[in-house]
Amino acid sequence: MKFATIALFLGTISAQEFDEELINELKISISPAGERAIEKEAKDVKMTMKKIANSKPVRNLEASLKRWAHTKEVHHLEAVDRAFLKSKAGQRLIAEWKDVGEVLKKNLHRQKDGSLHFDNKHVDNLSDELDDVADQYESLDGGKWDKAYTRAWKKALKTKQAQSVFRRAKAFKGSNEGKMLHKEMVELKRSVKKNLKITDMPDLDSSDDEEEFEELASTLKIKVTEEGQKKIEGEFKKFKVSEEKLIKTAAYKKFGADIKAWLKTKEVQRIANVERAYYASDEGQALLKDWKAFGIAIKKAMKKDGISNEEINGEIQDEFDDVVDHYDKAFASKNKWLPMYKKAWIEALKNKEAETAFADNKKMEATKEFKAHNKDWEALLKSVMDKENV
Repeated sequence: MKFATIALFLGTISAQEFDEELINELKISISPAGERAIEKEAKDVKMTMKKIANSKPVRNLEASLKRWAHTKEVHHLEAVDRAFLKSKAGQRLIAEWKDVGEVLKKNLHRQKDGSLHFDNKHVDNLSDELDDVADQYESLDGGKWDKAYTRAWKKALKTKQAQSVFRRAKAFKGSNEGKMLHKEMVELKRSVKKNLKITDMPDLDSSDDEEEFEELASTLKIKVTEEGQKKIEGEFKKFKVSEEKLIKTAAYKKFGADIKAWLKTKEVQRIANVERAYYASDEGQALLKDWKAFGIAIKKAMKKDGISNEEINGEIQDEFDDVVDHYDKAFASKNKWLPMYKKAWIEALKNKEAETAFADNKKMEATKEFKAHNKDWEALLKSVMDKENV
């Protein structure tokens, strides 16, 4: 059963893992020096996380996680979680976990030498409470909530946003930043293992089990038939011919001159000033970095025979999604850039040069050359969209 809350993740503990005989023999202690050593390694982990926070692998992974968190599938998973916690079964599970917390709160104490101590005479109570938690999970296994969570997780992990998280998590793991963090985490783990003393413990075989999500490969396949290619090329040639005829008309040339005159106006220059200010800001610089990363991804994927669908739906899509996120943020209702752009554009579209361009554009659209060119454009799109061709 895949539950979403922290308490429910903790609940994967089984009754077998808290065998009464084993619990009775368990003793845990941490010396003040050991505690300081663990704290030092924990600080190193924190400092490393702070150091790599603005690196590309971390930014990429964070962006993908945020997109995944905002998908309707994850929202549905959260809704299932809320519904479960409000149900009788959820409330019963919470109550059992609270009982575990109460036993720990009452009986886990810090000694005069700074070490932590949990008296063995209270271990039976802790074992009983943990058994109650385990029983609750066993009673849920195979029931309606188990099935609801399983369905919700399955859908959430099949989205393209989830695939992006898997790819970027893998990329982070192999990056220098990922290796730096892994090194510090290993050192913290060693410090805990060295300084957290567990005595009177029977010898047990242990191993680190890493559960890895299977990456979901894109199933998109695009194929252009030989006959379809001929039809598309034919429509494209017609489109180019009508385009050349349109460009030569006086109406087109007049409209082009209008646009050039409009671009030179002070109102359009204000738009340019807002853009320069945006690109000089931290947000704008981040956008430029992501555009650069998008270009690098395309260059990296480009082969003599083109770009594979796997690359398009993989790293290229991830980088493009980052770019789109920046624009969404820049034009969000509460962002300062939206009103600045809006004001500049409204003024630019209301000046006399813009009005002249709009009027001449209508005249151009009324010409037979424009109508013929527009017709060829629609025919080209129809040919590309035809399932028999593509």
